[in-house]
Amino acid sequence: MVERLPYLALLVIPAVLVAHGFRKRRRLGKPTDRAFASKLVWTSVGAATAVVASIFPPVWVFVSFTLHGGRIEDNMPPGYSPQFILGALLVGGAFTAISTAYGYGEHLDS
Repeated sequence: MVERLPYLALLVIPAVLVAHGFRKRRRLGKPTDRAFASKLVWTSVGAATAVVASIFPPVWVFVSFTLHGGRIEDNMPPGYSPQFILGALLVGGAFTAISTAYGYGEHLDS
């Protein structure tokens, strides 16, 4: 069952985010046209992928290592490798840095 958790999360997270996006959009009285729906779906899938690939594995390792101790490799979620987790953290950190720098520059121009 635990091995299927990432796949389940890839289905549930986008569904929840899309439902929330439509509900909020309707509550604001704005139209929910095809362009809005398309962007909402793609960003929701992207957010779910980021959670499953970049956030879930390091949190799993941290909690498991805290509870059980031992080696990092012994506390990995099923189906993940240390190289994948380090790579995901590197990519996620790079995106965070780029997004922050872009937001800072955009804020200065406004």
